[in-house]
Amino acid sequence: MESNTKDTVGWTRRAWMTATGAAAVGMWGTGRAVEPPPWPAAMTLEYEVSGRARGLPYRAASVLHWEPNGAAYTASLDMRAPLVGTRTQRSEGRLSRDGLRPERYIDQARRERRYELAWAEQRFRYLRDGQLMHDGPLVAGTQDRLSLFFQLGLWARSQAQEAMGSATAVVPVLGQGGTEPWRFRLAAQEAVDTPAGSLPALRLERERADPGDTQITLWLAPAVHHLPARLVLEDDEGHRVDQRLRRLP
Repeated sequence: MESNTKDTVGWTRRAWMTATGAAAVGMWGTGRAVEPPPWPAAMTLEYEVSGRARGLPYRAASVLHWEPNGAAYTASLDMRAPLVGTRTQRSEGRLSRDGLRPERYIDQARRERRYELAWAEQRFRYLRDGQLMHDGPLVAGTQDRLSLFFQLGLWARSQAQEAMGSATAVVPVLGQGGTEPWRFRLAAQEAVDTPAGSLPALRLERERADPGDTQITLWLAPAVHHLPARLVLEDDEGHRVDQRLRRLP
């Protein structure tokens, strides 16, 4: 069984983390909540990515696809980089008033990692290249590492202006060994510079529970339905990934 002590799932795959709670205990924050808008229609977002892998800088491109279909959704993130090859992440599941309920998550790079979430049984299974590696209990509100960003966007746009700096969301995120609570703070409302221009955004920061956890900062822009206009990931080994919106859809 693979270790889950690092929430980045390893940095041959760490270079891909980008583009790539407590059950939703703080999911709707400490600020005055308002009813979030409907889920966006089908859309595609293109990003420019810069990073460092194996001590070398690289540049890449990634594409995020979102496709709702009635009460179901499909999201995928495709990324290509010269040093680390191709990675595809795909999340499929259901839409609800409280957010996304993923049922399948596939992370395909050199190997395929698949997560199957059985909500009726409250169990999940983790398979690597088709081989069962782990199964365990499924925590209410659990997100995979792609649906997480859509869920955070839903939460962020439900917060009032006075919640800046104080509202927090705690989201259970599924990894190889089970779910871990990831805490995010709504830090500020500010402009973020991207190749698509300067965009108003809400900056969210992960509050790490352990020094070895990945630092995540994301800017969620109303112009793209509160999906990331910029996303920065850093770990304690000096790896850094910076993904910026290439153009508005």
